[in-house]
Amino acid sequence: MNQTMEQQKTWRDALRHPLVIAAIIIALGLITAGLIFAAGNSVPESGAGDGTGVVSGYTVTAIDWDIQAANPTLLDNVVFTVTPTAGAGNATEVYVTVDAGANWITCTNVLTVWTCDFTATDPTVLSAVALRIVAIQ
Repeated sequence: MNQTMEQQKTWRDALRHPLVIAAIIIALGLITAGLIFAAGNSVPESGAGDGTGVVSGYTVTAIDWDIQAANPTLLDNVVFTVTPTAGAGNATEVYVTVDAGANWITCTNVLTVWTCDFTATDPTVLSAVALRIVAIQ
């Protein structure tokens, strides 16, 4: 028991030493500065969205399908509006697939209205299993 009391006294004496106190203050200051720096690292919201149903970043509305005039069993294009959510900017790139990712089509836009032309891949109306849209800011 005497040894334990002596060890406690040694620790108390060490903590009262000016260099130990200075080292503790410096360490606490560095930790605080690191936390302040980390808290200051904020990334602004940007737009990116991919998925099914509600996806953050963009809202897709006014989806309009067109079939080819010469062969109405083939898709010609799809047109839709991509609107950024709060904090995101307008989409700069949009891609679509209707065949579960086997073929991706690059879309073109005028402001927020995007047109995706399928004539290079000629998917049939029946083969279009789902419309998947990927929008990037």
